[in-house]
Amino acid sequence: MFESSNRITLLCKSDYAKLTQINAQPTDHAARYGKGHPKLDTALVVDDHQFPDDIARIGSLVSLKDLGTGSIARFVLSEKGGDSHDDDEKIRPLSITSALGVALLGSRMGEHIKWTLPNGHTRYLRISELTSKSAAC
Repeated sequence: MFESSNRITLLCKSDYAKLTQINAQPTDHAARYGKGHPKLDTALVVDDHQFPDDIARIGSLVSLKDLGTGSIARFVLSEKGGDSHDDDEKIRPLSITSALGVALLGSRMGEHIKWTLPNGHTRYLRISELTSKSAAC
């Protein structure tokens, strides 16, 4: 489970369209989140050319720092999970339909996320790097 601020999530039109298409396909994620992707109903959708560069979207590289351990994990937000990105084993693809992917989509540099693991332990994470890929939006 992830908790973040009650901010309004910004999505670019192309990401919104991809999420809508993914949401229309029945998957295990649909069962996990109930009716649909949690960001679709509450997001503010912005034209791609007006979308801010400092907000995570599909294709963004996001580094998360665990504030308890100091460790850093790097992810690229993708439509699907899968193998390592660009043969770099240190950058892992992260599906935008996964719990962490949902939490990161629409987030900003420096934002904090509280993550409760299935075993009950809580981790506090901070977005320490956010780079938008030119292919996104």
